[in-house]
Amino acid sequence: HQNHLRSARESIRKLREAKGDRSIDNTLRPLDDAWMHLEAAVSAASLLENVHPEKPVRDAATKASQEAMALANEISLDPDVYQALAALDGKPKDLATRHYLAKTL
Repeated sequence: HQNHLRSARESIRKLREAKGDRSIDNTLRPLDDAWMHLEAAVSAASLLENVHPEKPVRDAATKASQEAMALANEISLDPDVYQALAALDGKPKDLATRHYLAKTL
């Protein structure tokens, strides 16, 4: 769990610190990596939260899930992340990437 959260934070750090023009590689890819790690953290915690027979484990999983969701909210509301994504607007040529960007913004 903590490794996934650490990796998500590291991906967002890379996105923020990218030099030069915004691109798929220095903006969307780190954001995708962050979401992938957060999803893994939430999924594992949610499973334990909902099916483990021992209450202390379920309680710890609930706390872990909340921690991952808090980081997801922090990223979603981060003005630096938004500005980086907005700087990409209109640059992606393929329809799928433009759709992804439109939905994310």
